[in-house]
Amino acid sequence: MPPGRRPAGGPIRHQNPTYKFTDYPNVPYDGPRPVDPDPTWPIETQQWWGFVSTMPHCAGWSPTDWMWAKDTGHVHARWTETRSEKWLPELRQREVKMGTTIDARFQIRVRWIDPDGATNTADATVTPIRKIGG
Repeated sequence: MPPGRRPAGGPIRHQNPTYKFTDYPNVPYDGPRPVDPDPTWPIETQQWWGFVSTMPHCAGWSPTDWMWAKDTGHVHARWTETRSEKWLPELRQREVKMGTTIDARFQIRVRWIDPDGATNTADATVTPIRKIGG
């Protein structure tokens, strides 16, 4: 950096970022579903659909999200029928985007909160990494 004062208004580094989450009560979703599961799916995929279509954050899904979920069900069905590893990368990526695991929900900034009224409104922060001994 050239000598002199630092420019004002530049990027501020090394601060803890704060992420905003969308909170959903941790109760199974039982609202309307714009799409139905495919009746030709294997039983494992129908069970998978039962789990996926009742996740609490399904309440925030639009009709296109439901279509994405159904398309993911077709990928799951192909994997279930063939057990071919070629379906697994696509299935994994789709399930992450749908938020099927706690890690995936963190990535899409979704939290399931206790429905008893004890809301967790704290934002998630990232702890900075500090060098030890130096």
